[in-house]
Amino acid sequence: MIGLAWNFQGLGSPRAENALKGIIKVEHPHFFFLSETKLKGKEWENLKRKLNFENSIFVDCIGDGRQRRGGLALFWDESLDLKLQSFSVNHMDFMVTLEMGSQ
Repeated sequence: MIGLAWNFQGLGSPRAENALKGIIKVEHPHFFFLSETKLKGKEWENLKRKLNFENSIFVDCIGDGRQRRGGLALFWDESLDLKLQSFSVNHMDFMVTLEMGSQ
């Protein structure tokens, strides 16, 4: 699998993190995009450390407590030429270039 996109609808619980780690372990995506993570600040750094992906960019969610909404994340490994074109609280525009014959 080259890429994965997931509308997560909240990534703060251990159960949700374990589900994501399980998919990454089985599918080995070179990049993945997460929306509706409802994470911000230090929560991103904790997630990045747990997932062991070197490259990442995050957009914090809006609101606090049970009123949180949004939150975007993009992770990718060193095998890809990934260029982030633009991003906001509502989108991430990126381009991935693959070499012919790559897995």
